[in-house]
Amino acid sequence: MRQWLGSILFTLYMFLSVPIYGAVALLTAPLPRRYIYGVAIAWVDSVLWLLRVLCRLDYRVEGREHLPARAGIVLLKHSSAWETLAQLKIFPPQTWVLKRELMWVPVFGWVLWRLKPIAIDRRGGSSAVQQVLSQGHAQLADGLWLMIFP
Repeated sequence: MRQWLGSILFTLYMFLSVPIYGAVALLTAPLPRRYIYGVAIAWVDSVLWLLRVLCRLDYRVEGREHLPARAGIVLLKHSSAWETLAQLKIFPPQTWVLKRELMWVPVFGWVLWRLKPIAIDRRGGSSAVQQVLSQGHAQLADGLWLMIFP
């Protein structure tokens, strides 16, 4: 019963928190990227905390000390929604290669757009690859880690 109730409460939080945090994030739109990124991190903190408290889902990171000092490219296995959130806490400031359709989601997509991901048309073939190469190089030069979910 407790697990069922925790799952219901967590789901309710997800539905309510995205528009609230999204609105706060959008208010930071005129400010430098680090402010909207900070709001995104605060939201991820709240989600991961509630997952631990309500759903008893916790994690431990080992080996973080082996990350290089400069920005790099990370390939992540995309098997659930959890790692798309947790990786924000595990790796330094980052941007993502993602399908451009995510940018069309109200509030969530608008916040993503402000975070300057590399939004590709997955049917774009070589033009999508060129987009990742050129924009990815620029993001790395700006000190952002490039997260790719192949």
